[in-house]
Amino acid sequence: IPMGADMLRMQASDIHCRVQQLLQAEALKQFGPQPAPAVQIQLSSAEARLHAYARVQAASFAEGWIIRDVERKLRADDAQPLMIGPLPLSGMIDRIEQHAETGALRIMDFKTFSAPDKPLKTHLAPLSHNWLDSALVEIQSGTRIYQKTWSDLQLPLYRRILEHWYPAECEARPPETAYFLLPSDPNETGIATFEELDTTRNPDAYASALNCAEAVAKVIHAGRFWPPQPFRASWNDPAGPIFVNGSPEDCVSPESIALLKGGE
Repeated sequence: IPMGADMLRMQASDIHCRVQQLLQAEALKQFGPQPAPAVQIQLSSAEARLHAYARVQAASFAEGWIIRDVERKLRADDAQPLMIGPLPLSGMIDRIEQHAETGALRIMDFKTFSAPDKPLKTHLAPLSHNWLDSALVEIQSGTRIYQKTWSDLQLPLYRRILEHWYPAECEARPPETAYFLLPSDPNETGIATFEELDTTRNPDAYASALNCAEAVAKVIHAGRFWPPQPFRASWNDPAGPIFVNGSPEDCVSPESIALLKGGE
């Protein structure tokens, strides 16, 4: 049942009071009754973020999202491990929610970024950052289609963990993934869904992420760690960072070298 404005404010107030009590108790436990000035500043920042959290959490509850589990951990040495390629996966999900009406599951990962970066920005990078063919992905965001490369696989792998734990629920309805953003500016606090991972919007995006994860697991298992970190620039060799593998011959394909020399 949708909440009215007054009921929503009361719910937010109750949540705010509770999280403030928890913060004060933890601060007393860790820092004593008279925290250092620097700690007091950090606590004030935390109080502001929690106040905004209470508002967003109340709205999420009003939409029908119920907390099902928190900080649940998948261990690599579980009796039935989840394998990604040749490697067992481990990880801990901040929160698992379930919608009271639809039964859909949602993964919530809490982020305290200074700016409210959304999942699309943190998970995908420009093509110029690509070093693994399996990381290439074509993805639609809004009305545009972008050629990108996976740079982070956190939420896709969390979704795979959820399918491992709740196969029936995930089979009935694909789970959602989202960030609960708690940035420096409380006005920007909110829930950012990874809409681009939704199979109805991008049918191949999730499969692409898992394929990328398996390719990464295989090269790690084989002991191949590439590319190396770029060399630091120096006055003696200012072009050094361009050639991360050493000489130009080791960094540029023979076809490109022939082309640059005027060959066909």
